Amino acid sequence: MEGKKTKEPSKYSYMRINCNGELPFTFVNLDEFDKLDEYKQIRPLFSHYEEDGKMIYIGKTKYTRWCSNGKRYNVEMYFDEDGLSKKLLPNHRINAMINLGRFTSKKFDYLNEKTRNQQIKDCWGSNYMVGDVICKITTGKPIPDCSIFGDNPIKSIMERRFPNTRMKNKYGEFLAEVMIDEFYTEKYIKEMGGVGWERVKYNIGPKECDDEEYLELLKGWGIDWDDEE
Repeated sequence: MEGKKTKEPSKYSYMRINCNGELPFTFVNLDEFDKLDEYKQIRPLFSHYEEDGKMIYIGKTKYTRWCSNGKRYNVEMYFDEDGLSKKLLPNHRINAMINLGRFTSKKFDYLNEKTRNQQIKDCWGSNYMVGDVICKITTGKPIPDCSIFGDNPIKSIMERRFPNTRMKNKYGEFLAEVMIDEFYTEKYIKEMGGVGWERVKYNIGPKECDDEEYLELLKGWGIDWDDEE
């Protein structure tokens, strides 16, 4: 008796948002989709994959993103769960895309506090992802808009934005401003005896970085890592 068929022509597109290199993204599609072993198929699609190297344990999450039809959708994406311990490079492109996905219009002056994007920002600042991120898109549907941040994702993340009148009326001026600010986080502050807001730094990259391709990429974005503290 033949086993149950698990493979079928893939109905998904896989779009890798690159953490390094000149290309913002790469389509890394599968000819055939195995619904019982999707992770095994996806693992080699990460640029840091090595056949005899460290195992890649794949994590899966969703963030709200601006897409190619000018609307926002929750996009499913895969990442290396051990990226921080492996000291993978920050993915500034996906960070900028997730950051802008917090906002309900392209004026970027009003946001939805219920998105995962905002909830993570309030915990860690706009330090969302490290390493490559692979987006799973149903073929024929809008794809994530990699042009939303312009040609410099770090500049986009660092740009100061201000809440509009509607947002200030809803939350009050101070709360509206710290909610929008990319680096204000909610923390328990001992001196206050309660929760307050404090700023965190943005992770540009490892202090002892010797990846020449990445250093050149940073220079193209106006960051000279040798001058950074």
